Amino acid sequence: MPRTLDDLRSTQSTTTPATRGIRLTRQTGRSFAAAVSVLLIATLVVNRSSTALKGDPASGASALQAGTIELTDDDEGRSLFDLSDLSPARPVEQCVEVTYGGTILPVALELRVTSGGELDEFLDIEIDEGTGGGFGSCEDFSAERSVFSGTVDELSAEGWIDLGDLVNTGESKDFRITLNVQDRQEALGRSANLEFGWEVTPS
Repeated sequence: MPRTLDDLRSTQSTTTPATRGIRLTRQTGRSFAAAVSVLLIATLVVNRSSTALKGDPASGASALQAGTIELTDDDEGRSLFDLSDLSPARPVEQCVEVTYGGTILPVALELRVTSGGELDEFLDIEIDEGTGGGFGSCEDFSAERSVFSGTVDELSAEGWIDLGDLVNTGESKDFRITLNVQDRQEALGRSANLEFGWEVTPS
């Protein structure tokens, strides 16, 4: 089932989001190739919203009910990428749909990618927003704008990236994420960890 912010609040204060390392090694018979044992990138939903209004029963006849903020994605708890190998000139891509189900409107959607390790500067990443596609397949994805294009370390330095407002309950945004390791000897033996975080805040 899709994860909601309410599901994650109880664990975020005590649990560090899971990350997985990636390591490049030399392969025989290629001028340069990279083998990755496992690459797991967690898609996370993070709540950084302000507190909604709450009613006071003693204040009079009218009462205010707190609004809700709910953000889900369609990966059903799975990692964005689960790769057995990653080589130069062989980019891999994954699509994800993020849906807002809260009652507080409008809200601003943001993305942050954090990383660590020595491979970051040699790992290219592109993030596109568009329509179609979903977790497990980008076949029907049609890009409408580029969110980011550069290296992982550059993306990590960006901090929170504004992805625009969500103005309706049930509104979704589709994204395609593409990874490609650079064909450089300096990347051999290096590793990196990546962590994706989506959030909404009242705008």
